[in-house]
Amino acid sequence: MCLRATARGFAALPLALVACTSPEWGPGEPERFAGPASSEAYAVGVVADDDGGVLYVCGTTDASRPRSEWLDIDAEGRITTRGTTTERGRADVSDSGVSGTVSLVDGSEVSFSVPLVTDLELGLFSVVDSGCRSGVVAYPGGSAGTWCSSDGRFEQVTPIQPIDGGALLVQIASQLRRLRVDAVDAATFR
Repeated sequence: MCLRATARGFAALPLALVACTSPEWGPGEPERFAGPASSEAYAVGVVADDDGGVLYVCGTTDASRPRSEWLDIDAEGRITTRGTTTERGRADVSDSGVSGTVSLVDGSEVSFSVPLVTDLELGLFSVVDSGCRSGVVAYPGGSAGTWCSSDGRFEQVTPIQPIDGGALLVQIASQLRRLRVDAVDAATFR
């Protein structure tokens, strides 16, 4: 499942991180963008370099959770189904943010305009667990995350704390276990 964190969850973490010195991306690193979508039912994370990038649309409500999707962005800004050339939308990547619209598999459209994030604790994170790629979008003031399994289950994940090296420790909502999610690298993810 994918829900926005509340003051009792991850929302307090970025506030604590702002107060300390956080490492930032250096020159030549992929750029990271993250934030809520135009619809409160989604959050969006993007990792991009000169050759394109990866886009994750995370559903944040009971109805939108199963629609969470990983997509590719090519160097011209076309959003495509992962590993194909099937165009699903367009994205405009600039130095300060990414904006665009994407059509999800069910035909619903999600518009977004998400800012650049430079702290390692913010951005797009992922792990493959139980046969499915789970994702977390962490942004100033909030987060959204979903754990999924190959048998179609979806669970909320709540970031608990940053881990050295640009990773997060997350708690799976209904399970008594935690997972490490690592920062997504656009070049190796493609």
